[in-house]
Amino acid sequence: MADITNIKYSCYRTTTTLAMASTAHETDFSSIPILDYSLLDSPDDRPHFIAQLRHALINVGFLYLSNHPVAQKDVDQLIDYIPKLFLLPQDAKDKIKMANSEHFLGYSRLGAELTKGAVDQREQFDFATRHVCRWTKGDPDHYRIWGPCQVCSFNRTSKLILMHRRFVC
Repeated sequence: MADITNIKYSCYRTTTTLAMASTAHETDFSSIPILDYSLLDSPDDRPHFIAQLRHALINVGFLYLSNHPVAQKDVDQLIDYIPKLFLLPQDAKDKIKMANSEHFLGYSRLGAELTKGAVDQREQFDFATRHVCRWTKGDPDHYRIWGPCQVCSFNRTSKLILMHRRFVC
């Protein structure tokens, strides 16, 4: 089984639908990539999964993961919980805006990001498992991506705090 302790998550809602690509470039797609997590169990299939994951993350930006080890009960609880994040008051969400984090973790308000030069019509939370930033002067810049998760310090109702701590922090 693969190590799933160091994961960055993104949840978002969009107000528009994906447009079909008019040209056949590598970054164009007409469906969400579906990756089979169970391929990681086989040394022969692992490179194929890694190549699919790389393509999905670099060229598409998101994916659907099938045959994962997460219990359905936990999936159902997250499906119930995540929409509640978006219902929080705007001032509460703005306190953890992504601009406050050099680790690209936090909240992005509707219309705050660009994709291919166009304004994204989505509201988004990016969060990750708990990390301490290990970057020091002279280290590669990509070490900066690991760091504290603002969402983990989000102080709302007790149920929200428990869900954050159970699934994220």
